[in-house]
Amino acid sequence: MVLTLKVISCSINYNDGMLKEEGLREAQKKNRLIQMPSLIEYFGYCLCCGSHFAGPVFEMKDYLEWTEEKGVSVFLSRSSVYVLVEKVRFLIVLCVGFRFGLFLKKERDHRLMEQ
Repeated sequence: MVLTLKVISCSINYNDGMLKEEGLREAQKKNRLIQMPSLIEYFGYCLCCGSHFAGPVFEMKDYLEWTEEKGVSVFLSRSSVYVLVEKVRFLIVLCVGFRFGLFLKKERDHRLMEQ
């Protein structure tokens, strides 16, 4: 479902890029794609898991600016301390999730042995 929304959004933005700028609304001007993204950029956008798991769908232009560290991502430039904290947080979440999965497996095995 989200993949369909991304494909449609990208095609509409590319279509807006081929139209004259005078007849477009502000949102269309902001998100229009002047040139077609490369195949790698397109698949990267379509398969970017951030919006698949947590939503919402973002525009292709925002994705390209984020990957090139332009636009909004300039204000979110990360210091090395921030990156380290994010990596540690990710590892903690990964470990907790792994332990929870093991707990559920042991609990299931224990219930099967009791029967």
